[in-house]
Amino acid sequence: MTVCFLVGGVAGWVARSRWAVLVAPAAFAVACEIGRIGVVGPSVDRPDLSARIGVLVFVVGGGFQAVVQLVPMMLGAAGERAWPGEPRPDTANRLGGTG
Repeated sequence: MTVCFLVGGVAGWVARSRWAVLVAPAAFAVACEIGRIGVVGPSVDRPDLSARIGVLVFVVGGGFQAVVQLVPMMLGAAGERAWPGEPRPDTANRLGGTG
């Protein structure tokens, strides 16, 4: 969770945009799913939604990943905007600076 929070913070700092709150976790989830291609197992293989256990594994597996990985990443990306620092180029003119 700490690593995901830090990755989100770095993504927010690099992007310098609120879009990082949505883009960083989405890119991470896509990368994880691409990495699972070809892996065999009950929670990483194609979901079998014909049985209750298949639905349970699908919902709990994805939900757990979202809570443990994606939410901290979103918080890290959003929290980066709260750190004081040099003004962003898009706000410099509104604050009376040059840019």
